[in-house]
Amino acid sequence: MRASIVLCSTMLFLGACSGSPDDRKDGGDTDVTDETGTPDTTDTDTDTVPGEDRSAALGGTIATLDGPYADVALRLCRGSACRNATSDASGAYHYAEVAVDWFSFEVVPPSGSGYATPFAPLEFHTDEARVVDVIMLRHDPASSLGATAAEHETGDGLFVTAGVADLVPPLLAEPATEVSGVIVPEAQRVPVDGITGTVLGMWYVEPFNYAAANGGLPARFEDAWGLADGTELEVYVGSYDESAWLPAGTATVSGGQITGAALPLLSTVILVQP
Repeated sequence: MRASIVLCSTMLFLGACSGSPDDRKDGGDTDVTDETGTPDTTDTDTDTVPGEDRSAALGGTIATLDGPYADVALRLCRGSACRNATSDASGAYHYAEVAVDWFSFEVVPPSGSGYATPFAPLEFHTDEARVVDVIMLRHDPASSLGATAAEHETGDGLFVTAGVADLVPPLLAEPATEVSGVIVPEAQRVPVDGITGTVLGMWYVEPFNYAAANGGLPARFEDAWGLADGTELEVYVGSYDESAWLPAGTATVSGGQITGAALPLLSTVILVQP
């Protein structure tokens, strides 16, 4: 696991960490159209470090189950610096001159769209031109948080225990009042760089990037794979601030349920068989 990256600045004029569709993590260029009014599919923010290897690139398309999704905001972040872009009319996006390093890659659903947040930590290598196509998925109906912690389904087969006081919002975001999520079909999963083993399941959990207030949110998975009792699995959560998959503990199969993990935050969750 890579070392943690410096968290977002708390200086308000620099902008906010991810939390709402209108926030910007670095406060750099936030334009989403060029001088002609056409969506700007290439980012204009820079986080150049003199002499570093910036030979990598990232591109792909953003789509829904119905077709290309235009004018969607994207963020490619390293530490507190983000490069912001938008998808064009065909859903395409592109980042050139990407540093050889780890980044947080986020597709920001439009406010009120009902789509969950696709997110993945990505590692780039010298001269690598990565293609990451993303399918936007609508999250399942939201479940209201109560004053007392209770179990909530956050996508088929994943249950998270939380109450209103158990989630810490990102900088400038509102406190959470509900949770939701969606299971990601295997063919539509985002990359899982650095993870070894077999990914059995992936979920986008909302509200995105809200941290656990007290160490971790208990998570339970339904065993949809017919695993033997006693089988031990690993759980990871994608961290926006650290550009890494954070371990959420070992989960054990018993009686058709998989328990023992605790999520450090809400984001992309993966269940892995070592």
